[in-house]
Amino acid sequence: MPRRSRPLIGRNTAASRRYRNAIAIETPLQSETRRALRRLRYSEARVAAAKTMQVPVQRIQLWTHKPFSGLQYNTHIDYKADSSVDIGQMSRVCQFCSALRFRDEPFGLCCKQGRVSLLAIESPPEPIFSLLSGLHPLSKSFLLHIRRYNSIFQMTSFGARQVVTDYPVVRCREPRAATVTVNREL
Repeated sequence: MPRRSRPLIGRNTAASRRYRNAIAIETPLQSETRRALRRLRYSEARVAAAKTMQVPVQRIQLWTHKPFSGLQYNTHIDYKADSSVDIGQMSRVCQFCSALRFRDEPFGLCCKQGRVSLLAIESPPEPIFSLLSGLHPLSKSFLLHIRRYNSIFQMTSFGARQVVTDYPVVRCREPRAATVTVNREL
């Protein structure tokens, strides 16, 4: 049975050997001229391809059908132009807690008209403070991975009077994680 001919892409052909030999013996001026001509041909081909491509022009639509439109976002609707979306600047100041609020936000929503007052935020302890402020040599890495650290320690701050650990007695091939119950709620 005769051998099937295969495509010569990427193979060592006579034409590819002639091209490599021609490049090897050309002067720097010739190689620069060849590269400039190639760049010119490629840029002309890109411009020609861009002219032939027909990009459909998308018109910006008004937001007319509002029910359930929050469940699927349409990029062709100009949501900012609708008056129901514009809630204004945070320009009002609460007289009790000095919090900024929006123009139409109910009065006293932030501090219950002075009945709720928060303690001043204390500065964090020293290793955390230097890591957060950029004074520690490892602070760049710490700030890069801060969300991971927060996720690791997210369950360490709840309080409980009694912690019950239930280990499953069921025998199975895969090891199971222990179930932790705090005050019979988790």
